[in-house]
Amino acid sequence: MRFTLFKSRPVKGFQFQPRYYNPQKEEFDMRVAAIKAEVDREKGIESESSYNKEAVRGRIRSEWNAVSERSASNKASNIRVFVIIGILTFAFYLYLYTDTLDFIF
Repeated sequence: MRFTLFKSRPVKGFQFQPRYYNPQKEEFDMRVAAIKAEVDREKGIESESSYNKEAVRGRIRSEWNAVSERSASNKASNIRVFVIIGILTFAFYLYLYTDTLDFIF
């Protein structure tokens, strides 16, 4: 048995509920809402859900992000190709026009 002068407080529990965010599901829900609104417009039913600003903004935002990601990856790929071509050109020049690489080959 262990005796102490001070009583320690019991462990304080907490209620933690993790939030889960699924961007694919959110995008899917926005697309479904936009399609339903388009079907309503084609039927001639005008309602508040037929024009949803958030759906339009979400579609524009997703397209903008896709374009910017593609352009960034294309830029990185182009830079990589130019660097490799430069290195190979320099090595080829050294091999053909100088005597510095004769000892290697």
